[in-house]
Amino acid sequence: VMNVLKRMCSRLILLTLVSLLFLPTVILAETYNLTILHTNDHHGHFMKYSPWGNPDIGGFAAQSTLVNIVRAEVEEAGGSVLLLSAGDVNTGTPESDMLDAEPDFMAMNMLGYDAMVLGNHDFDNSQDVLMKQKELAEFPLLCANIFKEDSDDPFFEPYIIKEYDGLKVAICGLA
Repeated sequence: VMNVLKRMCSRLILLTLVSLLFLPTVILAETYNLTILHTNDHHGHFMKYSPWGNPDIGGFAAQSTLVNIVRAEVEEAGGSVLLLSAGDVNTGTPESDMLDAEPDFMAMNMLGYDAMVLGNHDFDNSQDVLMKQKELAEFPLLCANIFKEDSDDPFFEPYIIKEYDGLKVAICGLA
């Protein structure tokens, strides 16, 4: 009986000591409220469309409504919103394709995207079109693993760091 009590006391003391080591970390830990919104593969569908018998889905008008609602709720709670795209803006609708996705990038600018990682279809057009799209975007196009010819220099920014109330967030792009 005495051995069992000694072991129980030893374990209780050990548990208390371990708790005391982590307790200041928990008490002093900073809490951040960051909501990440993400889109990808919109393929030129800047207007609503009806795929596979689903009437009137998608489009930037609907997306804008949702993003604005979420932003308002998060900001009211004292948080921040990060809006990202994983690319594939190109190759989808004639309206977008014929205009080199200019309407798409204009809408993305209005929505306030923070960054876009390039997807495989963002390389479907010529390099000139991609550079035009880079200029249209008011947010960085990220890609860490596409390099300038005969060089180790990245063709696009490989990453960015955003800061929200002291919280640093790294956003890295890989194609």
